[in-house]
Amino acid sequence: MSLAPHNPTPESEQRKQFARCWMQAQPVVAAYIASGIRDRQHCEDVLQDTALSIAEAFDQYDATKPFLPWAMGVARNKLLQYYRNHHRDRLVFDEALLEQIGVRIEAQAEHTKDRQLALAHCLEKLAEHAREMIKLRYVQDLGYDQIAEMLGRTRAGVANSLYRSRKALAQCVKAESKRLSGDDA
Repeated sequence: MSLAPHNPTPESEQRKQFARCWMQAQPVVAAYIASGIRDRQHCEDVLQDTALSIAEAFDQYDATKPFLPWAMGVARNKLLQYYRNHHRDRLVFDEALLEQIGVRIEAQAEHTKDRQLALAHCLEKLAEHAREMIKLRYVQDLGYDQIAEMLGRTRAGVANSLYRSRKALAQCVKAESKRLSGDDA
């Protein structure tokens, strides 16, 4: 039994495009929603409701325009709806403040992208053993004692190496971020 080659349908292509757009926008939208809702469960509920609304309305999205501002508009509407439903809560923002918060978070998202690119570049510049220790500590979330045991080093040696690596990364990321943003002054 042979399977015919899979020809993607327009609907499956649209789902893929939505997934790509949402994966990039979701952290920013989540931060925006979290800035206005203190209760973590309510925050998650509003984020899920926002994602569902965006997915349902994605065919109305104009792909010639940036996705993030459109998604933030949907999130702002969901936040306002949340506030209307929870009007007894003490912390309730008006629409103008929500707009200001959204603009700031969107601007910060661009800065974060530059810093992520800078970090990736700077990690490549680290010595192999330093990159490995950074990976063990911050990707695999291992403690100093575990890293020391794995690498046959002392805890103090690991702590010192990580300190020096973090310091070098911070300096490199600062310089590289300035270069990426065109702020060489």
